[in-house]
Amino acid sequence: MATSWPLGVTLSFLDEFIASHGGVDAFRNLTTRQVNINFLLPLTATSKLSLVDQLTISCPSVQPARWYVSHAWPYMFLDVIESLHLFFSDKPSQEAIVWFDLFCNSQHTNTDFNSLTSIICRAITSIQRVVMVLLPWDRPIPLTRAWCVYEVYMTVNTASEFQVAMTQQETDRFADNVSVDAFFDMLAHVKSEASDSYDPQDKIQIAKVIENTIGFKNMDTMVFRVFENWMTSTLTTKISISNGPTQSIWQFKLGSLYQVQGKYDLAETMFVNCVAARKLVLGEEHPDTLSALSHMASLYKAQGKYAQAESILEQCSQVLSRLKLHDSPLGLVVADTLAGTVQCQGKYAEAETLYLQCLAEKKRIMGERHTSTMLTMGNLASLYQAQGKYEAAKPFYELCVACSIATVGDDNPNTITLKNNLAANLNYLHDYQAAEALYVQCLSDGERILGKDHPSTLTTMNNLAANYYHQHKLDVAEALYEKCIAASKLVLGEAHPHTLSAMNNLAALLKDAQKYEAAEALYKECVEMNTKTMGPAHPSTLTSMNNLACLYERQGKLNEAVTLLVPVLERRRQVLPGDHPSLLNSIRELGLLYEKLHDFTSSEPLLIEYVAIQTRRVGPHHNDTILRKRSLAEHYCKIKNPQAAETLLLECVEGAKITYGVDAPETIKLTNKLEAFYLDQITKSLELKEWADMAQYIASITSFGKTNPLSETTRKEVESLRLQMPMGTPRRVVKSLA
Repeated sequence: MATSWPLGVTLSFLDEFIASHGGVDAFRNLTTRQVNINFLLPLTATSKLSLVDQLTISCPSVQPARWYVSHAWPYMFLDVIESLHLFFSDKPSQEAIVWFDLFCNSQHTNTDFNSLTSIICRAITSIQRVVMVLLPWDRPIPLTRAWCVYEVYMTVNTASEFQVAMTQQETDRFADNVSVDAFFDMLAHVKSEASDSYDPQDKIQIAKVIENTIGFKNMDTMVFRVFENWMTSTLTTKISISNGPTQSIWQFKLGSLYQVQGKYDLAETMFVNCVAARKLVLGEEHPDTLSALSHMASLYKAQGKYAQAESILEQCSQVLSRLKLHDSPLGLVVADTLAGTVQCQGKYAEAETLYLQCLAEKKRIMGERHTSTMLTMGNLASLYQAQGKYEAAKPFYELCVACSIATVGDDNPNTITLKNNLAANLNYLHDYQAAEALYVQCLSDGERILGKDHPSTLTTMNNLAANYYHQHKLDVAEALYEKCIAASKLVLGEAHPHTLSAMNNLAALLKDAQKYEAAEALYKECVEMNTKTMGPAHPSTLTSMNNLACLYERQGKLNEAVTLLVPVLERRRQVLPGDHPSLLNSIRELGLLYEKLHDFTSSEPLLIEYVAIQTRRVGPHHNDTILRKRSLAEHYCKIKNPQAAETLLLECVEGAKITYGVDAPETIKLTNKLEAFYLDQITKSLELKEWADMAQYIASITSFGKTNPLSETTRKEVESLRLQMPMGTPRRVVKSLA
């Protein structure tokens, strides 16, 4: 019976095979490998052929295969047969002809690796349909076996149809337990590089094939997409064959799956349908209806539709409070999501109150290390970070990452998100190398597990580009930003907050690269889109306006810069804490801008305010405090207030000695600045014949020189100026003061 099409056996033949060899009891608790040893090898001992080849001439059960069966030999053989029966139960009988390696390959010859891969490749290429026996569904054994991984590789490579077969028990367990957390958990336990084989040499050879073609990272991505498609197809089928409350359950599950896949439009359709069905059948205040509404609000938040999300969550919260379910698991989910939503709108004080209340309840009810508690703690850390409280956020992030790794593993998408947030924190704390290492790891894991265009992956890509920018790796950062923006526009849309964030970051890079026209166009687009999408007072809108103002300043367009910065500062005072870095930045920038415009009346209170806040916030000896005091001292010199300038310069030198060291270049530079100030004041006093002032400054620099050795040039200049004073009273003043 010669044919180029791979031959298989009918499903009924498998039943006959079991019946003719002692029935079900004879096969109970036997793996496929044991069935081979106990039955197949003795049955084909004489011919040394595969059972299919041995039966071909006379057996009508041997026919061209319609499905390729992928399974793991450690499986219980009866589980494999049951899974196939269930899979073919709704299909025509002529479909139930399978290429099953136990029966289709000779078990007597040690087929070399190249021959075996050729057999698999030829079979899958010809049949074009693969059914994988998946047991258990959330810890799929086939994906830990090298040959099964290779079969998935061939399935994708040949664009073949892929389906899954499970036992009735496993099918029921899938229906009961499929969820976002279960999906994430499954992804976290799949790593093709770690797959094993009965023959270690096979594992080595398969690894070489994958490494030399697509690589393990892309292999895992392929596997995940195949299983995502299978889950989506399975849930879609469930929806189509059900109705009423049951259908709404499947809609909810599929909507949740779409959301974590970043397919927001499809998720919205599912949630809208689910909510409508539950309102009709269960009522508007039923907990299941409220659960669907809260998930829809979470989706709106992910889409950047913050006002819609907040409105829904407020309604849910009110109903849950009235039903005394505010501290139920659903009530806490609603509270946490509401806190995150108001945070995204810049309402930080309100968000903090909600987070703290939610965190306290979760600790009381679920425990301090519960996954849900850690989620809220991580969200609270993100709020502190948004408020500029980077040191306060760091220990929360570190604890959340450690707990997530311990509970759900390193490769779980939730762990990856937490690692990304910790990296962002390190970036804000200027630990750029540590942040880069973590970002690179997160990006690699995100691309492998979630996909290159997933919203979470794009967020990490944007953050890594920002990290490169801060390290002055401008070319690398620019290329990554452009890649991120293109993908983000495609996946999330041009007006999505994540897209605008990447555009704003790229504009900052273009500004520093002196590509001013391109930067200005991008900043203006960001301001316009942020204002339209999130409102004129939203932190993202204000950041874009602030950045555009800084660009105008660099271009010498000072009045245009002031026009932008004045409302930015006013709005930031309204929505940000008094010591937020963004608010401080606006105070400093506007103060310096006014000074450049010689509007000293407007600049002075802003510069004084900035120095006062920084002194209180980071201390009088902090690098930024010292530098800003120096700027304020220079301002006082310009407005002819030498006494105030002298006080600040003396503080700068003393602070520099503590912070940098007595002999540090920074300290020497500030010392020279103070010496130059004194010499300038002495010279001016001499020219104006203000002898008392001259005597005072000579005495001051002399006193300063006792603890801070003056340069030889300064010492000689002071002595020369002293000798130019008239005889009499002024000299006696100098002597008494000294």
